[in-house]
Amino acid sequence: NETLTCLNSDPQKLLETSADMENTLRHPAMSKPYYWEFYQINNELKGLFYKSFSYDDFFVNETQVLDEKQKAYISSLITNAKGRPVFQFCRSSGRIAALKNAYDGVHVHLWRSPRNQWWSFKIIAWFDFLVLLIYNASNLPPPLLEVKTLCGIDDYHDVDIENEIKYAKKHPLDSSCNYFAFFALWLYAYIEGERYSDISISIDRLSFEPEYRFEIINHLSKYEINNIDFKDCEIPQSFFTHEEKIFYEEIENQVVDIFVAKGYKKDVLDGAIYAHRKPTKELETSTKSAVHKKNLLRAREATLRFIDTTKEAESRAEKAEDLALQAESRAEKAEDLA
Repeated sequence: NETLTCLNSDPQKLLETSADMENTLRHPAMSKPYYWEFYQINNELKGLFYKSFSYDDFFVNETQVLDEKQKAYISSLITNAKGRPVFQFCRSSGRIAALKNAYDGVHVHLWRSPRNQWWSFKIIAWFDFLVLLIYNASNLPPPLLEVKTLCGIDDYHDVDIENEIKYAKKHPLDSSCNYFAFFALWLYAYIEGERYSDISISIDRLSFEPEYRFEIINHLSKYEINNIDFKDCEIPQSFFTHEEKIFYEEIENQVVDIFVAKGYKKDVLDGAIYAHRKPTKELETSTKSAVHKKNLLRAREATLRFIDTTKEAESRAEKAEDLALQAESRAEKAEDLA
């Protein structure tokens, strides 16, 4: 996380994450600050975290070898851990193979249905900026490079991550491209996770299938991961209408076609699609009332309209800014002539 850049200059900032933010993100209540584990060993980590880790180096190239800077940082985390080191590593999807090659350990692929995860992203705008910053990375895999081009995502690099975030904020995607870009990242991450991890866990199934919880607990125990209780696992689930499914499936199928064209095996892609759509069908047997589902639909429709309106507003603002600059340039030329 880019917040960790303060390890090098002002580690006290790691203690500033507020309870309000945790509530907004729907994280469980914690007894210590969000970045406490890093703060405990901030002296050992000083100088080891680089701005490029978060997005620029999100994808490791085809050699699948973790570069020395990332390796030094992660190795320091392992060496200085206060107990058995466990990484909850959201930014690993572009470097799973490299991490697997660099460290023994047990690699667990924890994943969620893309449609539910995409809607979870809408809790704050920052997650949409995150997606654009990932597409700004070096060594972007071929199918994601194609998606980047189709969505018109520009390159923008700056030594200050805040400036990159500001640029992403000024260049939002409309709702279709928003899901298109997100799902392509999800699909890439899912394939990499299934290919290189030791264990695969669906958060959705863990939330509503007691038998699945028991199965996962037994699987984890084989790797000496014990005393875990999933009884409080309850990820929010959405119920989609037939019209909404058409919206998602058309986009997902387009993304799959791009991956096939770039050399991915159709059976691997079909497996990913089946894995995420199957739980959704099972969830629809729920006894949720028609009124409840209708209210959810209205809320989602309003959010999509807001996304599209934001895109249109930013486009108009950008054009207005360009016109203002042109007018200023003409005024300067006129002044020179005068």
